[in-house]
Amino acid sequence: MSSPMVELRGVHKSFGPLHVLRGVDLDVHKGQVVVILGPSGSGKSTLLRTINNLEKVDRGSVRVDGRLLAYRQVGDRLHELPEREVLRQRTEIGFVFQAFNLFPHLTVRQNLAEAPLSAQRRPRAEVEPLAETPLTAAILAGRWIRAAAVDDEGGRRWRANPDARGRSALAAAEPASLYSGAAGIVLFFLELAGATGHEAYLEDAREGARHLAAAWREQADLSLYHGLAGTVVALIEAGWALGDGRFEEEAVAAADRIVRAARPLDGGPGWTGDPAQGGDGGIVLGLLRAATALGVPAYEEIAVAAGERIAGLAVPGHRFGDCPDLPVDAVTPGFLAGTAGTAFLLARLYGVTGERRFLEAADRGAGFVREVSTVTDRCAVVPHHVPHERTLHYLGFCSGSAGVARMFYELYRVTGDAGHLDWVERLANGILQSGAPHRRTPGFWNVACQCCGTAGLLELFTGLWAVTGKDAYLTFAGGLAEHLIGSASDPDGRGLRWYQAYRRLRPGEVSADTGYMVGAAGIGAALLHLDAAMQPRHARRIILLPDNPFPAIPVPPDRLRDEDYPINQ
Repeated sequence: MSSPMVELRGVHKSFGPLHVLRGVDLDVHKGQVVVILGPSGSGKSTLLRTINNLEKVDRGSVRVDGRLLAYRQVGDRLHELPEREVLRQRTEIGFVFQAFNLFPHLTVRQNLAEAPLSAQRRPRAEVEPLAETPLTAAILAGRWIRAAAVDDEGGRRWRANPDARGRSALAAAEPASLYSGAAGIVLFFLELAGATGHEAYLEDAREGARHLAAAWREQADLSLYHGLAGTVVALIEAGWALGDGRFEEEAVAAADRIVRAARPLDGGPGWTGDPAQGGDGGIVLGLLRAATALGVPAYEEIAVAAGERIAGLAVPGHRFGDCPDLPVDAVTPGFLAGTAGTAFLLARLYGVTGERRFLEAADRGAGFVREVSTVTDRCAVVPHHVPHERTLHYLGFCSGSAGVARMFYELYRVTGDAGHLDWVERLANGILQSGAPHRRTPGFWNVACQCCGTAGLLELFTGLWAVTGKDAYLTFAGGLAEHLIGSASDPDGRGLRWYQAYRRLRPGEVSADTGYMVGAAGIGAALLHLDAAMQPRHARRIILLPDNPFPAIPVPPDRLRDEDYPINQ
């Protein structure tokens, strides 16, 4: 076996009459994880502080990477090094303090930069970008979300905006929802724990899942983003990641309630009568996820039955007079409330069942979207609604290119038809040519969130990189991340948040939110997904919502563990 990376031999340390460390020997090899357990006051922290000489040992020796710490050996004798030499050694040994020891007068970014600036004397121009990586930004977003925590006997929820006089985009946000509440934030903390290895984030997720398990019976809305189906998804992920069967049991009970709530509609069972993702379409996707993860065939059976009713529509997703703020004869081809999202669902059902009627219905929806889109050269953009706003082209997830591209990719995934992938790339090219994220347009305004903003674009281009391996997509994703990080605010040192005009028609109504689709949790998750994509040698699974068809390991297969891939250098 190779020499230890950290080696302690016969270490003694006393504080007055208290003999804390009594001849401690310790070997830690490269790549090894060692946990030191013991009651409070047993010397655990003292032992760790001897490794970089924050505590001088009374007897014994400490070596790091084969080098003797704080002493120079000459023959059989040890000579203590000058303090400046000890300081130089200490700058090469990473150490996280038990209480983090942040400087209260500095922002979080300044705290991150302080050690390499002061201890390692590295240039500011080199150090500051290291404090603004996607992972670091996600950690800082998590810091702000933590400031919003509200604990009670049922677990933990999070306020929409914890700032003094802080304003949220949603006046009546559902506190448990995927869109803006606890379910989405639980997923974010699970991902943050996976990316950093810090168990404290698992505890954040655990407490949030406890709240969901206690509160789901009060949820009247059954939909994916705003209701109970989203809670089911979050409880499934929490149960799996935390190894806690109680959360899976609650997910089963909640999914059972959704099944019982189905009612007869023309052509089959349903819940809301709305075939789009915001209604029955999202509920069906949630049940399909639950059927797979929980092993309950009844969930798939009712999902398929509800899907058959949706497949019977002439053009799936069409609804007249039922869209808020739109003319009564408006038709929306977009994702959350339109044809593309419903066609996505039908393509997913075809993949699950192999039944042609689902594929035929999905093709009808995709055909309508192609027909109303504007196509130039290799670019395509989709109107927000027709016939009134054919030139209003949203770019984001909810009603624009980033969401519609998911529908075409799902069709490609289940059929292998390259024509569908061609349309995914046409929509991506439309975004590339738009000037986003720096240029604002009527369909891409001052908005950062997953729903209609930059984070939704980041999800698309991270996914496209994973399925095509085209460096241009990863490069653009990096630019989107830089823009998100640069536009974040941290006025009080409590972490990153994003102020945005969530509603396009109210540009002066600026707010910041903690939630997933509307705020910091979802932006942080998108940044974590890019961070995973940038590390093919350390590939990890990311958490994708049921309507995201891209790979859960966001790295092209031929780049996995690629030692020479330059993004790792």
